[in-house]
Amino acid sequence: METTPRPEERLPPLNVGEKFLLGLWVFSNVALVAAPLFGGYAGACLIYGFDAVRPGVAPWAALIMVGILVAWLVISHIVDLILRRTMAQRHAVLREAVSTLIGVVILAALYGIVFTEAVPALVAAVFASILLLACIPLVKLLEKRAPAEGAPPAT
Repeated sequence: METTPRPEERLPPLNVGEKFLLGLWVFSNVALVAAPLFGGYAGACLIYGFDAVRPGVAPWAALIMVGILVAWLVISHIVDLILRRTMAQRHAVLREAVSTLIGVVILAALYGIVFTEAVPALVAAVFASILLLACIPLVKLLEKRAPAEGAPPAT
């Protein structure tokens, strides 16, 4: 049974400036998470040149990488759920290897939206995967520093 919060417990509504700052904060966090994907895009562009990029994509590359990140996370999660249901628990290492390979293939397919050829898309997917793996120690460090669930925020 849900109870509505008392009036003194409700947060005041955000004004326009606070909404803008909140949106900027959310966008910057998502853009930082999409930085390895942008690194894959930049790496493939350095190797194959900007001729391999579809016309009109370059100005919107950062926003497209955020969209690719969201699509990749959703599709990879669905694939991971399917693999968990179909493969036995004792094959956990094999399941993770297959999941990683499928993730690279999915990422290459999503990079196919940006690049005109398959090889630059595959190179970008490999670069992005390597950069994402390089970010794992940072993620582990941030997980250690995060407050425990249910703990009050630090003041």
